[in-house]
Amino acid sequence: MKKQSYAKVFICLSILAFFIVGAFALAQAQAKKEAPAKAPAAKKGPIRIGVIDGYSGLAAVYTDDKLKACRLYVEEVNAKGGVLGRKIELIVRDDELKPDMGVKYLIDLYLEKKVDFCIGGISSAVLLANSEWCKNNKKMWLAWDARTDRATGPMGHRYLIRTASDTDMDGNAMARFWAKQPYTKYYTISADYEYGHAVVDAFKKHMNRLRPDVQFLGEQWPKFGEIDYTAYVTPIMQANPEVLYVGLWGGDAMTLIKQAKPYGLFEKMKVMCLHGGLSLLGPIGMVMPEGAYVGTNYFFNFVENPENKAFVQAYKDKYGVVPGDYSYLGYTGIKTLLEGIKKAKTTDQEKVIDALEGITIATPGGPLTIRKFDHQGEMGVYVGLTKKSPEFSRFLILEKLDYIPGSQIIRSVEEVKALREKAPEKK
Repeated sequence: MKKQSYAKVFICLSILAFFIVGAFALAQAQAKKEAPAKAPAAKKGPIRIGVIDGYSGLAAVYTDDKLKACRLYVEEVNAKGGVLGRKIELIVRDDELKPDMGVKYLIDLYLEKKVDFCIGGISSAVLLANSEWCKNNKKMWLAWDARTDRATGPMGHRYLIRTASDTDMDGNAMARFWAKQPYTKYYTISADYEYGHAVVDAFKKHMNRLRPDVQFLGEQWPKFGEIDYTAYVTPIMQANPEVLYVGLWGGDAMTLIKQAKPYGLFEKMKVMCLHGGLSLLGPIGMVMPEGAYVGTNYFFNFVENPENKAFVQAYKDKYGVVPGDYSYLGYTGIKTLLEGIKKAKTTDQEKVIDALEGITIATPGGPLTIRKFDHQGEMGVYVGLTKKSPEFSRFLILEKLDYIPGSQIIRSVEEVKALREKAPEKK
């Protein structure tokens, strides 16, 4: 009997132990399941930023200026410990001004090299291609230069941010200046491609709005990179306008000026070069005639603020020259991106985009705001007049005539909404 009793007790204890162990294991599993997920370890290493721009061909001298200023700012930031305790690393690619190359490098940098952000651009055609890829793949592109108004207008989207003024803003600024002048007879010349047509169309639209009495006597559309402008100068001279509006930039603008000067064109009419800051005045040197009108987002002696003073000095110390308008665009573009990362306190793109919406940052050209609705930068435009200076013997400088703030020339939110509703993809 005792043996049977012991056996029963043993069996009962075994069953009880089985249930106790099972319950304990179940409780552990449930606790593990309900415990908050362990936060992923903070990302180590540098913040990697892809820079894609046209570093070969006709635009190389201007894109190089942007890259120099971008590197200058990154060096300053890294010397102070970087952003979020991480250094900034730039990975540079040449899109050769070709849309397919721009997209190729976006894919490589984002999907293969795993960069955190991509920035750059001078070609409007490349900008539109890059922007479309970024929209479809939910990757951010910060455009620091390329200006077609279609990008942030009818084709705008969440993943595109632009710091530079667009073609509609530039045309609006020039029209505001010239509408106050007594002249009524205009002629235009610009390159026959996306940007060239956009800058002329914008100027005409806004001039017709502000001054209905203005007449446009004609227009010329040389190819991008034209080397012989004599065939274009003759009809301009024959039309005898009061103002010649030049949408050409860089090498094209320099070639026109050099070839038109012997004809006496600058004595016969007022000449307005839409984008002609130091990027034009420096390379063309003393060939540039005095008394020519120039539009630019930046000129090194136009603004007196601590940001500009430090920028000009640092640029001179590193490169031996004063910064130009393209230097300003590169410096402002990278600073805007890094300020967005600081504000977001993360490199998560969605949060950085949110942080950039409506942000205002200090730049060498003055405060810059990224409008929340369309991510278009409210960059202002200056109008200057070329003149000689005893301080600079190799090029003319600008006398400041006017400044048109970006907030006054940017399209209204209602207008952008209407453009997007009419966009082909909306139909």
